[in-house]
Amino acid sequence: MQYLTDCRDLLLGMVERVGEIGRLARYSTYGLTSLATEVEKTRLLQWGQQAEHPEQHALELEEAAATAAYAKAQLAAGFPDVQAAALVSYWSALEAFVEDLAVLLLDKDPDALRLDSVSAVKVSLSDYESLDREERLRLVVRELSRTSKADLRQGATKLNAVLEMLGVSGSLDEATRRTLFEMGHVRNVVVHRAGVADRRLVDNCPWLSLSRGAQVILTRRDTERFEHATFQYLRGLWRQLHDRANIPWLERYGW
Repeated sequence: MQYLTDCRDLLLGMVERVGEIGRLARYSTYGLTSLATEVEKTRLLQWGQQAEHPEQHALELEEAAATAAYAKAQLAAGFPDVQAAALVSYWSALEAFVEDLAVLLLDKDPDALRLDSVSAVKVSLSDYESLDREERLRLVVRELSRTSKADLRQGATKLNAVLEMLGVSGSLDEATRRTLFEMGHVRNVVVHRAGVADRRLVDNCPWLSLSRGAQVILTRRDTERFEHATFQYLRGLWRQLHDRANIPWLERYGW
């Protein structure tokens, strides 16, 4: 089954992407830590003896002080801006991957287009005819998402809404399922509420012990949990796909 090999390759690319996001978050914290202690000293050494352009000198010192102050505040708080950016990246990557996987299944799995859920899709003929094959398949995926009410779901149930209609859904332990649920809610607050907890987050994630209107502060430990949950979600999907045929995986991941 060639399409399963294609699924494996797509999944491998996603694994690499998740690793890149984690590395970027870690390297960003290293850089901010360095800035917190070095930037003012560097600026002073560079410009302190240059009296030819005093106004420029003053601006440089002001910029250095502001940069150091921001870095110090991030360091003291556990780099919440870096962790929030990593969360948004993880979730965006998951959503893009799920859509790409659904398109691949529709394109390469000979049984997918014969499924009742796919046969029932209704789209505008004029829209459909104006698109190329990949765009048509993405249109079908969007219609499946609408039919499944994926926008009203959260966490793994949101991610799996379309995949389940195509006969794919990885098994997850309760801890991973809860973390993915948390990720979706916190991501929405970060993106749409400037990180301020709303009623939906407070009510749906009581284990976070947040009050409405509180600022959501993410830590490095949160990013590690989110990264782990993302890997576990991908692992669950691969296990189910692997059960369809004995397609070898990369041993270094233990999958």
